[in-house]
Amino acid sequence: MVEAVHCFDGKKIAVVGDVMLDKYVYGTVDRINAENPEVSLLRIKSKEFRLGGAANVALNLACLGVKVSLFGVLGDDLNGVLFKKLCKESDINLVSFSDGETIVKERFVDPESKRYFLRSDYGEAKLSPINEEGMCFVYESLKKTNPDAIILSDYNKKIFRGDFGKRLIELAHEREIPIIVDPKPENIESFKNSTLICPNIREAKKMIGSDALDSTSGDVIVRKLIEMYGTKKVIVTWDDRGMVCHGSGFHEVPSKARKVVDPTGAGDTVCAVITLGLLSGLDFISSTHLATYAAGIVVEKPGTATLSRAELIDRIESDFSEDEKL
Repeated sequence: MVEAVHCFDGKKIAVVGDVMLDKYVYGTVDRINAENPEVSLLRIKSKEFRLGGAANVALNLACLGVKVSLFGVLGDDLNGVLFKKLCKESDINLVSFSDGETIVKERFVDPESKRYFLRSDYGEAKLSPINEEGMCFVYESLKKTNPDAIILSDYNKKIFRGDFGKRLIELAHEREIPIIVDPKPENIESFKNSTLICPNIREAKKMIGSDALDSTSGDVIVRKLIEMYGTKKVIVTWDDRGMVCHGSGFHEVPSKARKVVDPTGAGDTVCAVITLGLLSGLDFISSTHLATYAAGIVVEKPGTATLSRAELIDRIESDFSEDEKL
């Protein structure tokens, strides 16, 4: 497994999806508000911006030393300018189409606990699916990058609220490269016949029409997903339980997290790392274990987080004795 991490060099991956800007505002709540004693006062200490949504998938890849191209829709606004600046600083090749407003997720965070207590969303008041011009622009731009794999990161905002997913899956089949999808239930029909889908447990239950979260076994869930949507492989992330998956049989992979601080963005990490595992010579199950180690690291960090190769290797090696190292 460690050897595979060293093989990440030179891999080219395209990420297509709903991009957004994550804003974190750190402050403490003061109950003394001279203007209105019944309303709490938030004293701001600092703020920061991070790449979010599909861009977090791309950022995870870039932090692992991979050549990554990111395709998405941005607004022609100041938040879009900031987003482009962050991509450039992170060595992400951004190819964007301008339409509407840039989506922003603003989280207000307690500096001590590192947990956020309020979120504000911007740029979604007039959401509309990407138009034909935008789809053609993204499609033709993607073809020119000649990636080793394609990741589709769906947040049900703009890119995949139509049949664009089908076009990209057909392109991947033509190029004979893997296409990995993190889908939302609303658009799952567009992702049929992909190489791999990676929903979380709540999304997976909606996709198969099961509302009772605890009434269906993991084996049944992944088999139904394969049967209903024609994907070759399935991984379902299942909170503290870890992951359940099916490729050449059903497997359950326990979580490797030592302490969960914030699970935000862990699914992005899973998609990024399992793709790299498959491209680096690992079989499906070993790639799933690799992704579990990576997810275990990022959930121990606040907010949408990434990891380095050194962190990943150290976590793998620390989990094995000298005689058991992979």
